[in-house]
Amino acid sequence: METVLAKCFALAEPWTVEATDLSNRVLEAERRIICESKRLGPAPRDLILRYFQSGIGKWEGSRLSKDELRVHIAFQRLNLFESQGGDSI
Repeated sequence: METVLAKCFALAEPWTVEATDLSNRVLEAERRIICESKRLGPAPRDLILRYFQSGIGKWEGSRLSKDELRVHIAFQRLNLFESQGGDSI
């Protein structure tokens, strides 16, 4: 499957982006991968049209990533002050 990063960086191997945050609330919002269209401005228009849906109604001016891109992003909570077992350092 060809994706934005694979195309831009000529990645042949399967790849994943690790997205982390301390807040579960932030992670839930980011899993939808909705952003303002203007934030995608520097990206080539053909890639934006291929990998993002345009918002309508109250979402006009926003873009939602398509599953083809979203499947490569792993979201997880990460607190650098906790050990892997959840204990505080």
